[in-house]
Amino acid sequence: MKFIFKAVAIITLLLAIMLLAGCFTALLREDDRYIIGAREALRLVGKDNVVLVYVQREPREIVRGAVIISREDIIIDLPVPGMLLPRNKFEELMGRSGISNDSLVIIYDSGNTNMDAARLWWTLRVYGHTNAKVVSGGLAALLEAGAETTTEAPVVTPTTFTAQPANHDLIATIGEVFAQVTRPVENVFLLDNRLRAEFDAGFIPRAVLVPHVDNLHNDGTFKSIEWIKLMYRGKGIRENNIIIVYCVTGLRSATTFLALFNAGFENVKLFDGSWLQWTAAALPVELPPVVEPGVPPVPAPAPG
Repeated sequence: MKFIFKAVAIITLLLAIMLLAGCFTALLREDDRYIIGAREALRLVGKDNVVLVYVQREPREIVRGAVIISREDIIIDLPVPGMLLPRNKFEELMGRSGISNDSLVIIYDSGNTNMDAARLWWTLRVYGHTNAKVVSGGLAALLEAGAETTTEAPVVTPTTFTAQPANHDLIATIGEVFAQVTRPVENVFLLDNRLRAEFDAGFIPRAVLVPHVDNLHNDGTFKSIEWIKLMYRGKGIRENNIIIVYCVTGLRSATTFLALFNAGFENVKLFDGSWLQWTAAALPVELPPVVEPGVPPVPAPAPG
């Protein structure tokens, strides 16, 4: 009899653990709205109104069926490198790439931080095209999922793309950033998405360091929505806050923008001119406090 009771108890405990594990897994598997897994992306390739885009810097093998757009196609170098492509130029680029206003655009790149793909996704959104997704993990993830590659240039049927006026709710100007530095608003957060060494060499005053790679796993895939929420909430940032992201040229910040937006932080702005524009204008730069060995650092004053 004791054996039966013990067996029942063990089975009940195992079922409870499985139930809790299932609930926890479901919690961590919230639906991505703007990020797509490689296998799901491959299932969509070739369907009507689906355009797979490879954002690359150098000629390489492409996933069969992909349209090629380079990083240089989607940016201009005025007033500093890496700025948003003008509306009319973007319309021409999308049209000759076979992308229409009805297209579902699935974007990937060959880097391990998704920044080129994310930058095109952000540009599409700025100009009113919201039906776009970035492949988590890019080319490496697609190859692992069984993607067929080719060196042949794709045949593209040009189409018409009409861009909306730029959505300035998604873009931070140098004036807005300067205002946050000099007259800070409590609900606004300025995030520096560069690496620690770059930040330590100087940063925009009041910026908080959150390297773009913190949003990713080591293989370049995006971390879960719940993980992203927990990470930023741990820094005191909530979904209703206004978040301004910057890096050197606004490319790496596109990765952070996408991760945040996908997780429900929709009041995000990308400082398009980023560090290059800020320093070119000779605006204030701050250095981290120097901490002598064995001396605990002095806590920074609270914003505001």
